[in-house]
Parts: sequence; C-alpha cells; structure tokens
Amino acid sequence: MDQALTVLAPVHARLAWDEEQQIYSTLATLYEKQKKSSQEIQAVRMRKLDAMTRRRDAFALLYRTPDHAKFMSAYVRSAGEVADYYVGQNNKAAAEATYAR
Repeated sequence: MDQALTVLAPVHARLAWDEEQQIYSTLATLYEKQKKSSQEIQAVRMRKLDAMTRRRDAFALLYRTPDHAKFMSAYVRSAGEVADYYVGQNNKAAAEATYAR
C-alpha cells in the first residue's frame, strides 16, 4: 500500500485524491482487523489527514462545486477521526489543533 501511495503522491492535487483516501482508509481498516496498536492506526489516520491537508488548497479554488463539497466532507471526516483519538487520550490541545486545520 505504501507503494500505491508513493505513486499517487506526485499526481496533481485534484486528481487521484479519492483513490489516495481509499488506500489510507483500507490500510486503517486492515490494521484494525490485525489488532494493531491504536498508535499504529492513528499514525495511518494522521498520514491520511496530512495528505488531504496538502491537497486542500487545490480544492479551495473549486468552491461551490460538487468536487469541493465531496473533498471537504471527506477532509472534515478525516480530521474528526484524528481529533476523536486525541480526545480519547485526553489530549485536548492536540484535538483542538486538529480541528483548527
């Protein structure tokens, strides 16, 4: 899966983001099924959010389009997953920083 993410990384920010997001989601689900530690699962979620943050500016230009709405919905969901982990760890500062993105 890392190879797939490496291949998609240089692709234009508005292209292949959905595929990249799906790879990260699949990887997180796989880690959960393998009973990996919560830190390992969180690392995948954080990588996903970081990748989406890098692509966010490209979608800002598409405001009020279906592509923008779809991306932002996935972005907010991803940020929520990361922030929820921090809240569960009682790390309110990290959760607030994640939501501030």
